[in-house]
Amino acid sequence: MALFLGMFLGYQTRRSDRRSQEVRVAAEPKQLLATRTRGAPMVSSSRALVHRLRGILQAWYDRIRSSPSIVPTIFGLVLLFAVNVIFLVDIELTLKRNRILQTAGESEWTFGQILAMLLLVLPLRDLVETILARHEKQRRDEHTVSLRNAIREKATTETLCNLVRNGADVNVEVQDCDYPTALQLTVSRGDAKFVSVLLAYGANPNVGGGKDGSTLHTACRSRHANVVPLLLQHGADMEIRGREGESILYSAAHGGQPATVKRLLELGADPNILGGQYGTALQVASLSGNLDIIKLLLAHGANINLQGGMYNTALQAASFGKIEVVKLLLESGADVNIQGGEYGAALQAACFRGKLKVVQLLLESGADVNAQGAKYGTALQAASTRGHLETVKLLLARGADPNIQGGQGISALQAASGKARTEIVALLRAHGAAS
Repeated sequence: MALFLGMFLGYQTRRSDRRSQEVRVAAEPKQLLATRTRGAPMVSSSRALVHRLRGILQAWYDRIRSSPSIVPTIFGLVLLFAVNVIFLVDIELTLKRNRILQTAGESEWTFGQILAMLLLVLPLRDLVETILARHEKQRRDEHTVSLRNAIREKATTETLCNLVRNGADVNVEVQDCDYPTALQLTVSRGDAKFVSVLLAYGANPNVGGGKDGSTLHTACRSRHANVVPLLLQHGADMEIRGREGESILYSAAHGGQPATVKRLLELGADPNILGGQYGTALQVASLSGNLDIIKLLLAHGANINLQGGMYNTALQAASFGKIEVVKLLLESGADVNIQGGEYGAALQAACFRGKLKVVQLLLESGADVNAQGAKYGTALQAASTRGHLETVKLLLARGADPNIQGGQGISALQAASGKARTEIVALLRAHGAAS
């Protein structure tokens, strides 16, 4: 312990002397320094030793005054040394008092030496382990800071993995980022190899949020079906919700991944969870027109008339696009007259977009041509506002009333007049629309 204390003090003193010498050399003129070097008289070794010791003591006094934070370290080492000396003395006294208990020829010093070495080495070992652990923690913290910066700057995936290999906290999160963890950023790029590396180093797939809400949501939305099984194998939570309350199944349907949707359904994902901008997985699949996903969801018990989200029902969401999707939903039992959502009903939505074939199919399936609701009131008003002449003709032929006061308290004629739809205005008047 004394040796360790001496080494520590000597090291600190040498650092202090070196710094002070550098300052003096920098301050003195070169010529004066050369003169001092050539002309310095020789002093005796004893005087030099005294001078050296005095310099060491003065340096330590100055160092303690300027850096009081080292006092606890010195005090602790001195105290530890004193305790060990006391233990050694106590051991020697105990050996002498109990000499009669020892067998003939037994080495007293060997027995005491073992105890003494243990008392000296064990505390020193603990101290060294503490110092090394502190150094290791500092190194890890430095790499973690670098990893934070790398995530914020969207560094290469290889850079992220190298920092993790060197000890950075693999689950560190960076606020106000689209992808706040190394794993989530890597997943967004779809690199299954590096995703596996991060997971092997302990990356938690349930840590993170960002714009998608979770790492699994990112995998589904980014259309990287190859990394979804990896995340699930490492404990990714299928019940976790996205930023808008959407389910994992919703995100997979939104990303257009039939294989992922199938896997999630087989693992027990609920297709009827409400959440997200479009309400359900079936609605978002109907909006995008993905027949394969729609069939999978219906086969696993998706409620075709479940209401919620921007377009209220899957049928209303589908009425913007493919007629094949509308046919499938109608054949599967979709209610054509459910009211709700941004356009009121499926017919109003189709008329707003001018989907003539969809409008015709909905009417043939029993859609109420004069149903009222939402922003544009009636299907006729929606078609008139948007200037869809052929759709207006079809609605009038099917008995649409041109005088119903619809959305915003106006009629179809007033809506068409406000948009200068002259042909539609003439057509409505020809069918009895009142001015």
